[in-house]
Amino acid sequence: MLQSLGDDRLLFIDGERVGDVTTDPRFAGAAHSLAELYDMQHDPVLVERMTFRSPTSGERAGLSFIEPRSVDDLIRRRDMGKIWADATCGMFGRSPDYMNIFVTGMASVASIRPQGQELRRESPRLSRPCARERHLHDPHLG
Repeated sequence: MLQSLGDDRLLFIDGERVGDVTTDPRFAGAAHSLAELYDMQHDPVLVERMTFRSPTSGERAGLSFIEPRSVDDLIRRRDMGKIWADATCGMFGRSPDYMNIFVTGMASVASIRPQGQELRRESPRLSRPCARERHLHDPHLG
């Protein structure tokens, strides 16, 4: 995951370009903490508790993207979030599950949104599968 941050993105802080967020002292801790959270999804001991089979690809995806269809789905998703919260002692605000759950929730109710909001109604449906399949983390996706 950390290697994916080594691209040509432009990031500036205090007027200075940040060359590598994984080594810059202002971002390295958060970058490594985020990588550890994603690594938990691949841990053989945790994979069933952290992921589910994507309905479109069949690949593993983070449980924060599941559209709950049962109480058990809700419990699994809650437990996944608790595992991450426990791993960070609750100190990683805006962890990857935050917006994933929000956008998935919006997509879940897309068909009952008021008329005249077609673009808004479709946006979560269009962005969520892409984010789910690519394991994207955007604090304000959607």
